[in-house]
Amino acid sequence: MACLDTSALLDLTGRGGRRKQADAQAKLRQLDHDRPHCTTRFTLAELLVGFELARDPNRERVAYDRIIDKLEILEFDNHSMRAYARIFVHLQSIGRLSGTMDILIASVALTHGRRLLTRNAQHFLDVPGLRVDSYL
Repeated sequence: MACLDTSALLDLTGRGGRRKQADAQAKLRQLDHDRPHCTTRFTLAELLVGFELARDPNRERVAYDRIIDKLEILEFDNHSMRAYARIFVHLQSIGRLSGTMDILIASVALTHGRRLLTRNAQHFLDVPGLRVDSYL
């Protein structure tokens, strides 16, 4: 099962442009055996911020509802919390500290045993044990 990062969800809905949408869809087809796909509450929070900043937030909320209806939502549990701390300290120790939301997303995907699909693989490559799939 692929865990979709914010960039992947945006691209799959066409918000990143047609080329990125096609690339994301092609990669997702390669991972079809991993269905159903999932995402994290942190990814959804990032999407909501963008939707709230849009010219037509109501229209964006409809798109948001269509997105989440098709996905399993992975939760941030005690295992994810501990993984977050380990990942944070590891990244800090190697001088590659990512954004907080990326570390939270990585911790959830990792503890739930999911591959992470993203356009921004460089944000996640130094997370020990996390399997990352990128389409760019």
